[in-house]
Amino acid sequence: MRMTLFEKIEQDSLSALLDADKAKRLLLSTLVGEAGAIGKNNGNRPTTDAEVVKVIGKFIDSAKEMLALDRSYESSEQAKYEIDVLSAYMPIPKRQLHDQELFNIVYHFFVQEEKTKQLMGKIMKYLKYNYEGQYDGKTAQGIVAKFVNG
Repeated sequence: MRMTLFEKIEQDSLSALLDADKAKRLLLSTLVGEAGAIGKNNGNRPTTDAEVVKVIGKFIDSAKEMLALDRSYESSEQAKYEIDVLSAYMPIPKRQLHDQELFNIVYHFFVQEEKTKQLMGKIMKYLKYNYEGQYDGKTAQGIVAKFVNG
């Protein structure tokens, strides 16, 4: 069974504790607390990988802000360290689809489907499920609308 991202971070936090790596332990335990609260506060369920990635992104953004605002050596080294540690947990970014590629995907889906009132939602759901993070939502919506509305 595959370990979730949350479980991996928990495991790495424990390893940092055992290795006496205080900086990493503090960073990861803070991340575990904040990410874990999302699932607990939303039906007492496990936090999803996507939710953990969003929290990591916020932590990285915060460290980048600290790097930009505080020029002291100690603060900038701490921010760089946090960015390095946290970046290791981020997924490799997927390539963004060009408008023509998106058009072709929508076209192939459109011609195979029955033309109903729910078609736009169906196509958008298909895009989200299969290509999430690889396209601009407004562009996709415009392309789908052209097909659905004629």
